[in-house]
Amino acid sequence: MSNPPLIRLFHKFFLSLWGIAACLFLIEIVMRLAGFLFLASQEYANRASIDQAGEYRILCLGESTTALGGKNSYPRQLEEILNSREDLDFDISVINGGLASIASDGILASVEKQINQYRPDLVLVMMGINDVIYRDTGLVENEEPSNWLHKAAQELKIYKLAKLLVLSIEKKISQKKTFVSKKSPPRVRYYGAACRFFDDVVNAQAEEFSYIRQAVQWAGEGKLKDAMSLFDTALQINPRNEWPYLEMGLIYHYDDFEKAESAYKKAISINPLNAEAYHRLGHLYLGHNNQPKALFAKAVEIAPDRICSYMELVDLYRPDDDALEKLEKLYQRAIQSAPVDDWGYAGLAILYEEQKKYDLAEKYYQLADELRLKANQDHLRGNFLKLKDMLKQEKIGLIAVSYPMRSAADLKNIFTGDDDVLFVDNQAVFHDAVRKEGYEVYFSDRFAGDFGHCTAKGHRLLAQNIIPVIIEYIKRGPSLKKDQ
Repeated sequence: MSNPPLIRLFHKFFLSLWGIAACLFLIEIVMRLAGFLFLASQEYANRASIDQAGEYRILCLGESTTALGGKNSYPRQLEEILNSREDLDFDISVINGGLASIASDGILASVEKQINQYRPDLVLVMMGINDVIYRDTGLVENEEPSNWLHKAAQELKIYKLAKLLVLSIEKKISQKKTFVSKKSPPRVRYYGAACRFFDDVVNAQAEEFSYIRQAVQWAGEGKLKDAMSLFDTALQINPRNEWPYLEMGLIYHYDDFEKAESAYKKAISINPLNAEAYHRLGHLYLGHNNQPKALFAKAVEIAPDRICSYMELVDLYRPDDDALEKLEKLYQRAIQSAPVDDWGYAGLAILYEEQKKYDLAEKYYQLADELRLKANQDHLRGNFLKLKDMLKQEKIGLIAVSYPMRSAADLKNIFTGDDDVLFVDNQAVFHDAVRKEGYEVYFSDRFAGDFGHCTAKGHRLLAQNIIPVIIEYIKRGPSLKKDQ
């Protein structure tokens, strides 16, 4: 005998499952379409370059620092400058093979296709910064996938997006377990001691967090009344949990300033040591009042390893010359909190450079360089060596380019004893330029601490500094140059 209610339940379940799958598929398509449009534009420019010149071809590999910039990117400017030289009696095409938001694994995976497509005589490579950034967020997978399904999932853009969101949630929850030293103020020490009981109540918290997650999902679907009901349920389970208020504040953040402010303040009143609450309230106040500095500073005080809060403070302090001392202390505190991370050292070096304290700037540049040399980058090193071997088999030359403001010492360390690889060191030339004209003339942001994405002038300087090494390689003769 059939059971119509049960059949309807299964029918609804499979329809819901189908809807979720269709939604994920649509998101994947949109993300891939955006990437396709960017790559199509880049390919059009590369093809135009080959059609116009093309006797000698140079392929530039890298991440967004190579890919972005359009006609002002360093590959485009490199081609322009090279073809204007009178000492070269042949035309040169420079192909922009940069791929934004990618680590060295992805660059390496694209090399064979790009070699077959463009048949370059010489390859320039500037890569590695995303390996560091993505490994800090857990987005670089150094282990081989356990099965074919895992391997297929890694190829999906939505997989990486989902992983980033999960890691973000885990980081927020883990802030409750942050250890605080005995040198901290009494209230901070008390919270640190209280955190030892976290594991004892994790089951109750798991129950309330399940309501919070569902409420956030419903809010995103526009079911605000139902979402608020679930937030109330979570608070009934644990009235001293600040996260329902934090998530309510985030829902109201861009639409209702007063409700968002009230929610964030309530979260802070419940737990005055939640760094995320101060950070979000600081963001809410940006452009409204002068409180963001104090709020971001509080977030850093509570969670000294919150690089995002440090970066917000840097942007807020920088226009104010009177705050340079505070900036200095901010970077120094970042160094104390993460002494093996080069971000604080590099940022402090730039700050001293701008203050014309050149001896101190040089000291911290060197410290940052030393940390990079000591860093365990075996995976990146392996990818550089694999690239060299692939190119050598095809008799294609290789020039390894350091990032702007950075020494080529770590690159030379990778290729020790290999005379076939040439290097471009961008440390001195960019240090001198920034010293004379200022950081913002050459960079549009500070995502790497001591450098960022180049402005048109920054790309120009990068191209100009690469050219002498290209000329050196060409003058070496055809030992590595493939037959035309």
